[in-house]
This record gives sequence, C-alpha cells and structure tokens, in this order.
Amino acid sequence: MDTSETYIKMCEKAEEIQESYLEKCKQGWLRTSAVGLLVNAIDYNGEVFTSYGLNVVWLPHQDQLQEIYLEPYRDRLIVEEFYSWFEKLPFSPQFTSMEQLWLAFVMKEKYNKVWDGEDWHLQKT
Repeated sequence: MDTSETYIKMCEKAEEIQESYLEKCKQGWLRTSAVGLLVNAIDYNGEVFTSYGLNVVWLPHQDQLQEIYLEPYRDRLIVEEFYSWFEKLPFSPQFTSMEQLWLAFVMKEKYNKVWDGEDWHLQKT
C-alpha cells in the first residue's frame, strides 16, 4: 500500500474521490487531532486514511480505485482500457506505485483530469 507523500498529495487533491468516501468521517467513526503535521496512515476496518494538517485523506487501494472506475459499468473489462491508457503515457518516473497509476487513470477517465506533480487539472483537448 502506497503511503508516500506523493500519493497522499494526489489523493488529497482528488476532491471528486474524497468527497463521497469521507462522508464516513462526518459520521464520527474516524477523528484526528493532528495539526500541521503528517501522521502515519490509519488502517480502519481495512480502509487506509492519513491525517495531513487538519484534513483526513482517504488513501484508496488499487482494487478500490478499480471499483470507482467500474461503478456505472460493472460488466466491463478494465485491463484492456488501463493498458491502452498506460501505453500512451510518456515515459516518466512521476508515478512510482500502482496506486498512483490507477488514481491517475481513474481521474483521467472519469473526470478528464491529469496530474502535473502538484494538482489535478482538466486535460486540454
């Protein structure tokens, strides 16, 4: 499981993915008192979160990212789609884990956003 600062930042900035999932935090089962520092990842019932400053950030596993991508299309095979997307990526050491790659794929395919190393931006056509 990727808990690197890069992946945490990518997840934190992926607001579309964070919004729905962090509703659980509002229900009160996960709280953090961290202020201004990175706290180790919290594994809660198989879910991985980290607190970063005052924010709680969900760190999805690769299989959870695949589920997010498949939500409206449960019968689709995504391996071919992922491979086709991956094949077109310019060589870059930017993504260093499968979670980072899958998050980039989901953000591109579902929200037409690409990672620039700092934030997600709408991809220009």
